Amino acid sequence: MPLMINDDGIYNSDTFSLSCSEALLLGTALGNIHDDILVGCNQKDMPVYHALTAGILSKGKNVWNCGECTQSQIRFALQTTKINCGIYIDHSFKNIKVIPFSKFGFTLSFNEENELLENMKTASDDDISEPKGKITDSSTLCDMYLSECRHIFKNLPQNTSVQINSGSRIIKNFFAPMFSECKPDFYKDIVFNISSDGMKVSAYCDSSGFIFYEKLLLICCKNEFEKGNDIPLPHSFPMLADMIATDKNRYTYRFDPYSDSFEDTSRKSVTLDYPFLSDGISLIGKIFEIMNEKSKTLSELANELPHFTTTMKYINIKKDPDETIKKITDSSENNVCYTDNNGRILAKKSKSGKSLIFLAESYSSESAEEFCNNWLLKSNITT
Repeated sequence: MPLMINDDGIYNSDTFSLSCSEALLLGTALGNIHDDILVGCNQKDMPVYHALTAGILSKGKNVWNCGECTQSQIRFALQTTKINCGIYIDHSFKNIKVIPFSKFGFTLSFNEENELLENMKTASDDDISEPKGKITDSSTLCDMYLSECRHIFKNLPQNTSVQINSGSRIIKNFFAPMFSECKPDFYKDIVFNISSDGMKVSAYCDSSGFIFYEKLLLICCKNEFEKGNDIPLPHSFPMLADMIATDKNRYTYRFDPYSDSFEDTSRKSVTLDYPFLSDGISLIGKIFEIMNEKSKTLSELANELPHFTTTMKYINIKKDPDETIKKITDSSENNVCYTDNNGRILAKKSKSGKSLIFLAESYSSESAEEFCNNWLLKSNITT
């Protein structure tokens, strides 16, 4: 089976991974589209990395080598330069996948996906020749990212003990010197968990339990609204942000991450002014800043937000997904299937086209999963 662009990256849907020969052809497909490509990975000396770069170089195009890094560092490098394509090779759970990034470090638009898919279909061994492009060491861009992050943590909250965990070795090493004075068995007021890609964070504290990513982001958005700022957010982010913005006489500028329209691209560019929207380390730094400014604990900040829960469900379908979405959303804006005072449900097609993804949020006492399941049952949406 040929390589597919799936929701979590590019790989062979039969093997759930990527071979060197497939990576070589993917590199040629990328080289047919872009002149300069940023490339990074989460493990050193990956054969797939060398195969993919060889494919790019064979088309006479240039590779900007970021080496071992996080996805956040790739996104930062794209935001810092004028390069419009970034590739991250992720080797996790014994499988290899390629995660592509576009301008400003966002996911590929639908148009960019289609262009890449067409080039992947026609790529063959005949396209491969001697390397004509060049490789530039761009690891300094990743170092710049870490330097920027260090400035964020100049003032840690007073009288607060913090533990920060991550599956990323780079992120662990970044925080180790900062908290080296804390004994391993010392009581931790807050535990932050940064995802391995460096882009999302969750937290735990005894007084409020787990605080998930969206709630941490809402704390920061609420703070920006109170300062008189409007915030750009993707359509899928909880509508609770709009309610909080309205209460503060502010506005959320919604955008479609998969669109390259002028309006969506303009709004995506504004997110660069708010690094916490897409970077885990910046988000933690912003939370610390708000705690200091307001002299409040994380629990107090979280408890100021209205109650809500979120969930995501994949439903495999045999019918045409586009027709199904059109029917259940009635061509509503942002693919909203259902909304009332208790919450809302959005639908979108998976990149494989084999399933529908339902994003639900509930403002009532019931969970978002229960809210979504009840609506799916009433709507007779089954596999």
